[in-house]
Amino acid sequence: MPQKALELAKRAYNLNLDYYYPPFTLARAYLANGDYEKAVEKLKEGLDQPGVIVEGYVRQMWAEVIKAGRTFKDDQRFAQLVMDLAKLVPEEGKSRLYTD
Repeated sequence: MPQKALELAKRAYNLNLDYYYPPFTLARAYLANGDYEKAVEKLKEGLDQPGVIVEGYVRQMWAEVIKAGRTFKDDQRFAQLVMDLAKLVPEEGKSRLYTD
């Protein structure tokens, strides 16, 4: 099932690159399939889009990462993923995590 989700997320991503959802949707599919490096790449792409912080996607991103963490088999790799993502989140997004 995660493989089918990845296939559909890739199609959605290719249809519309100028909206917030496609990179985050594709990242979620990569997380579900265990491809953490590609997930980080797409999350970074999504975070780089204007308005993402305002729309609360940072909180959603962390919720998805935590959910995916439940199925991680390699704790060190998961910790590295979290650290990589923490470096990507703009300061504005970090402060919103505590105020929303």
